[in-house]
Amino acid sequence: MNNSIFHQQLFLGFVNKVTTGVVNVHVPSSKYLNKFFYYGEEFHGGLINSFVVIEGENVGFIGRVLSTELPEKERLDISTEALKEKDFHPLLKIEILSKFEYFDGSFQKSISEYPNVGAKVYIARKNDDVNYFV
Repeated sequence: MNNSIFHQQLFLGFVNKVTTGVVNVHVPSSKYLNKFFYYGEEFHGGLINSFVVIEGENVGFIGRVLSTELPEKERLDISTEALKEKDFHPLLKIEILSKFEYFDGSFQKSISEYPNVGAKVYIARKNDDVNYFV
């Protein structure tokens, strides 16, 4: 397997907290959660139960979105007008389902290592081989 599953156009955010089995992701702009099309396929980042891929140092990770929220300080500013004019910075909670080797495509459901804080997170494509692992 190569790094072709990490498409910059499908970038979602950065890991900002790592715990056993779950990572939190900071989405730099609420625009990353808008629905869009890429090569004829529809994407909508941050949807509950949608799949993501996370870059690790030596392995990648497959995860599923458990929750989406705004930081407390931004929740106070939310309104119809603010949603049109301001940019918000959502937080995602992602369950790590498995890890995979970059080069041979092998995967493991038992997780003994986790992504680092700062790791990039991408929306998983339906036709990427990685989706067959979950």
